[in-house]
Amino acid sequence: MSSLLVAATVAPRFSLKDHVIGRYIVQRVRRECRIFQLLHVKDTLDGSSKVVRVINRCLTVDSRMLAEIAWLQGQKTEDEARHAVFLADYRDLRYFYLVFKKPARTLKDVLYDARLYLTRRHRREIGKQLVWALRSLHREGIVHTDISLENIEIVEDADHTEAVYLYDGFFGWRDVLATSRVRLSFYGQHGLNDVGNVGDDQYRSPESVFGLRVREASDVFSLGCVLFELARRKPLFPQCPSGSLYRREKAVLFDTILGPFPDHLIQDVRLIYSDVFRTSHSDGPEIDARMSRGIRDFADQALPLEVCASFCRCVMG
Repeated sequence: MSSLLVAATVAPRFSLKDHVIGRYIVQRVRRECRIFQLLHVKDTLDGSSKVVRVINRCLTVDSRMLAEIAWLQGQKTEDEARHAVFLADYRDLRYFYLVFKKPARTLKDVLYDARLYLTRRHRREIGKQLVWALRSLHREGIVHTDISLENIEIVEDADHTEAVYLYDGFFGWRDVLATSRVRLSFYGQHGLNDVGNVGDDQYRSPESVFGLRVREASDVFSLGCVLFELARRKPLFPQCPSGSLYRREKAVLFDTILGPFPDHLIQDVRLIYSDVFRTSHSDGPEIDARMSRGIRDFADQALPLEVCASFCRCVMG
């Protein structure tokens, strides 16, 4: 009896190649925590790719989930195109299964496609849409927590060739996006507060990294990282390896690019992690030989954000 109770209250644990509700085959576990898993799957009926969010019914309230499903099904205006295309929901004794259309193309695909030329106009339009989409979520009291290039869908998967300005009065023919319309993919909010290190590493806010309460400002931080990368075609922060020094290395990156930590954040971090800063009186994280070479080199060579921002303003217009 106790083993059945434990099985009912632990997180969903679908793994690679597992079958979900007899129809979907897991191709990737995108996110997981105590309450839910976010899975990339293949639909065995039509061969298409989809996203399935699996939520443990024992750790949620059915009425809340039904309200969230109704919200996901609601029609949104173009200015509020803020979540993924919701297709269906299923449930059994243990789980809710929310099925979404998987983006055929994301901003990550576009930004690092050497064949495509992302015009200044497209960059500005994409940035504006993302700001409005996030603003719309925040107006409803929803914190996204997982803003990244991979969670921004290019709505129309098509390109065309046009003449674009290159440099010094020269124009050339380049492959560009047929439309700049994007969608900020969002798969529901239930269980997001249960996630530990939410989001992708290079877009995580200090609150997420240090286990503090994730707020709207955390989303704004992640969006800022996306907009910087959109302008420069390189991340604001390098990938930080996981491990025992992860939080200290992230603190070094934040300090290098953004400048000294605010006093209130230093105090909050010290209540949880006493080893992030050099001493109880220091406002800067310590760099030592145990940190990865890439992080130490970046800290020595990186430009502060205000210098990088002037370049971004030139690119974005």
